[in-house]
Formats: sequence, C-alpha cells, structure tokens
Amino acid sequence: MDAAQKLYEEGHITYHRTDNPNVSDEALGDIYAVAVSLGLDMADKPRKFKALRGASRAPGDNAYALDVEEVGETSAQRALYKMIRLRAIACQLADARYAVRTVRLDAAQPVKGKAVEFEGKAAP
Repeated sequence: MDAAQKLYEEGHITYHRTDNPNVSDEALGDIYAVAVSLGLDMADKPRKFKALRGASRAPGDNAYALDVEEVGETSAQRALYKMIRLRAIACQLADARYAVRTVRLDAAQPVKGKAVEFEGKAAP
C-alpha cells in the first residue's frame, strides 16, 4: 500500500485498488491507442466483466497516461504501476490465437511384435 500511496500522491494513479477489470469509456480510447501503437489486436467490442461483489474501481481508471510505460521511484512502485498498466491494456485485447500442429510417429519395425505409434499435439 505504501507504493500505491506514493503513486497516488504523485498523480500516477487515481485510486489504490484495482480489483475490478472493467474500464471506463474514457479509458477505452487510451487503451486502444496504446494497443495499436504496440501492434496488439483489440477485442471486437469493449469487454465488460462481472465484477466481484464489493470490487473497487477499474484499472483503466487508475492510470492517467497508459502510454507512459514506467513511473515510480522504487522497484515496488515501478512494478505496481506496470501491473496496473498492463492489466488495463490486457483486459481489452483480442482472444489469444494458437497454432497447433499434430505430429504422428510410427516405428519402422514392430517392437516386441506390436506396432508402435505416437500422436501428439504441440504449439510451435
């Protein structure tokens, strides 16, 4: 909380708690601009999440300038700001896409009279 308090006092975040992944409409524009500049794909439409009961404000409401990658005087402050910033951006990105390859191996000779084969899937 000391790191969060210092970031708040210095104007880098607007609120200490970040347990709600929803972002304000105002923050969506900032998140989109940063994502585009980083070459990241945004979700087709703004993501809204069911917040836990009693959850506090959204991470996108915490960062004044999402294009600022690092702020803070200590490693704890820098790590906390980075987590807030990345969470705000990540919650609006497109779903991950995976390339999956299927590999099939057959033994040239049976082993102990039985055919040997293996099939598995692996990401490249």
